[in-house]
Amino acid sequence: MKNMKRILLSTVVGMVLGVIPAEARLGENVAQCQERYGAVIERRPASVAESDPQACIFSKSGITAYVEFRNGVAWRIVFRMPGMSPTEAETLLKANLPDGGWGPALKFNGQDFRLSADRRRISIYTPTKASKEVSSLEVASRDYGAANYAAYSIKLVQALGTVKERKTGKSLDGF
Repeated sequence: MKNMKRILLSTVVGMVLGVIPAEARLGENVAQCQERYGAVIERRPASVAESDPQACIFSKSGITAYVEFRNGVAWRIVFRMPGMSPTEAETLLKANLPDGGWGPALKFNGQDFRLSADRRRISIYTPTKASKEVSSLEVASRDYGAANYAAYSIKLVQALGTVKERKTGKSLDGF
């Protein structure tokens, strides 16, 4: 029984230590991310207009990090890893520990949502059911969340504006 506990403990510690070198942090610039990960392996268009035009993708120790910058500073990071456990996600969250720490997780629709105590950062952990599927942890500034919401709202209004008006049926008197 003691050997099983030691094996389990060393496995968990090994997994946690294996994750630590791959911790990008909000507020880092591209050069700091490159020091942490190595060269950028791919560039993609950013997801919101307020971001710098291109996001960078890094990969190290089995973790892929998609990093969006604003004014040259990371304001959104999405970590992706096959079968990322809650312990590994927690380690990555600790790397982005804001003043006062993270609040408790709000579990909704299979995801864990957190807000930092200083209310300036948000995180979303999306686990998978199978160990070979890719899990993700998104850490972003609240400013990014507001910009993303504004962009989504504009798209929604545009989409609703193109919906054809439906003919109404009989009126429902009394309702």
